[in-house]
Amino acid sequence: MDKKFFSPQIKILNTLIEKELDKHLMAQEAGFTSTQMSVVMYLFDHRDETIQQNDLDTEFRLSRPTINGIIKRLVEKDAIRLEKSPKDSRAKQIILQPRIINDFKQHQSEFERDMTNLELRMFAGMNEQEIIQFKASIATIIKNMQ
Repeated sequence: MDKKFFSPQIKILNTLIEKELDKHLMAQEAGFTSTQMSVVMYLFDHRDETIQQNDLDTEFRLSRPTINGIIKRLVEKDAIRLEKSPKDSRAKQIILQPRIINDFKQHQSEFERDMTNLELRMFAGMNEQEIIQFKASIATIIKNMQ
């Protein structure tokens, strides 16, 4: 068995993916980092639900201070607004601004195209079975680490 640890390779892969996504977001003048865009996409996909910070903590497996920072920057960019949550009066509901919803609808196909192209690059040289196995392995690793 190779003595080299695998976790640094996962970190490198994550960094490379984020850099590539950030590059595409800059080219589209989206004004968001890849992490911010992931949150915006989640909010867009769940815009008919009441989303609070703890939902983002759970979904992205990020610390509360990290999510706080992302939320703060998205509020500063006028991408989201915070309102009293109907689920819990102590919490704030996170709501996408209408402008962001419209922009996202307008550019969704471009973003999906970029994601498809990125995944094609990632999986170049792998056959369908290897890709399926890789995705299953990643899902198992995530489950094991929770």
